[in-house]
Amino acid sequence: MNQTLQLTDYIPQYVSLYYVDYRDDLDEHEDIQEECIRSNNMEKLYEKAYEWYEEQESSNMHDYLEETRKNMETDNLAGEFEEHEDEIRELIYDRNDSDPVKDLIRNSSVTNFFYSLGVEISGYLTGCSLRGESVAMACHKVR
Repeated sequence: MNQTLQLTDYIPQYVSLYYVDYRDDLDEHEDIQEECIRSNNMEKLYEKAYEWYEEQESSNMHDYLEETRKNMETDNLAGEFEEHEDEIRELIYDRNDSDPVKDLIRNSSVTNFFYSLGVEISGYLTGCSLRGESVAMACHKVR
């Protein structure tokens, strides 16, 4: 029997390492949202979310590892668990279907977003209040 296939039999099919309560949101963290918009990626938000839920992830991972270890011990495979613990940990991460960032965004009542109109509007230049076109013309382009 294939070793990887054998290990996957002892790991739960669905794994959630994170649980975001419905009261947890980003309403008080508009600065992080703005930073993500300005940089055009969610890296900062993911860093913060994993920092906020790090303890929960560690605890849940420990629980899944213990459950897997006990299941393997009942089939006399305790030595196999010790030998392949890192692989088991990776398989648990692979099966993790939770994403704290998506849940936080979903729970938020204040969500900032940015979108491009695809129109270049002449604005005020630094140190100079000259505008290349009238405000009316800029508004017409946006419409």
